[in-house]
Amino acid sequence: MIDPISTMRHNGNMNHSQLPAVGSSRRIPSYYCPTTWQILLLLALYSALSSVFLMERTVGGEETNKNHGNDGQAPTQGAFESALNEVTQLITDERTKSNINAEITRRDFNLTMWDKKTTGGLKDLDRIKLAAIYRNATSVFEWGLGESSFIAAEVGVPRYTGIDSDPTWIKAARDSSPDHFRFHLGDIGPTGHWGRPDRSRLKKSYLNYQFEPLVSEKAFDVYYVDGRMRPACALVAFLHASTRGDTEEEKSPIVIIHDYYHDKMSQNCSECRKFRWQYPYHRIEEVADLVDHSGAMLAVFKRKKGVTDGEIKALWQEMGLGDT
Repeated sequence: MIDPISTMRHNGNMNHSQLPAVGSSRRIPSYYCPTTWQILLLLALYSALSSVFLMERTVGGEETNKNHGNDGQAPTQGAFESALNEVTQLITDERTKSNINAEITRRDFNLTMWDKKTTGGLKDLDRIKLAAIYRNATSVFEWGLGESSFIAAEVGVPRYTGIDSDPTWIKAARDSSPDHFRFHLGDIGPTGHWGRPDRSRLKKSYLNYQFEPLVSEKAFDVYYVDGRMRPACALVAFLHASTRGDTEEEKSPIVIIHDYYHDKMSQNCSECRKFRWQYPYHRIEEVADLVDHSGAMLAVFKRKKGVTDGEIKALWQEMGLGDT
């Protein structure tokens, strides 16, 4: 906040070199000696400006920042938030109208006829499990695009959003998906093999990849984690659903993690391998129950009963800034 008194004193061409030195016998010019009423007037102006400043900066308080053009009535939200809510509702409701639902063909997945296998690491047992879950889901969010995105398109997921750190995979998924599928680029800087960041610990990575695509989204039935920062993203999925879900069912989604080797459930998979970089994934079981497994590398989780959002956030704070 600018001090009106200081501003007034230093208006014009005056500078510190023109002020009388300490101990100087020079008479101070009259414009440095405001009268009492001038001082009171300036203090009143200062107080008024401070009140306006504080009112405009208040967040979550009782007072709200009044927008222009509302006939003196304080709006419940700003024009930007109102417009954002309108387009968000438009996108969210796009696949729920009966005339549009009729355009979506829900199909069963046929592994023997499946011709879009990639080198992303899904095994046949993973494909079967994922397709079965997606076939019954009304909404899916994916961290990490690829064959899973093709499966979502194949079985006709009504509402889908996905993010990847590699533009190449975004293009491949977009070009093979229906128009209502939505895709985001998670800018984590230049990437190498498997979308791994070449410059680790970029602060923008955590916002751009973990949170940004979810800002305007309601809760999803299923969250699939197969990209960067997997433990953190899985935890963010539980928090997002808890906050944006309207019903208890929506607040307790299915969260799937790929490359989740399980010592017992994966042991009959001859092509499955356990790697050291997978070890942090298992910490998700501190707040979630492993409710299903493909028998290969796909694990299905539900939030543990009694676990609070605070406990999930605390684990995210511990793990959220690592690229695993």
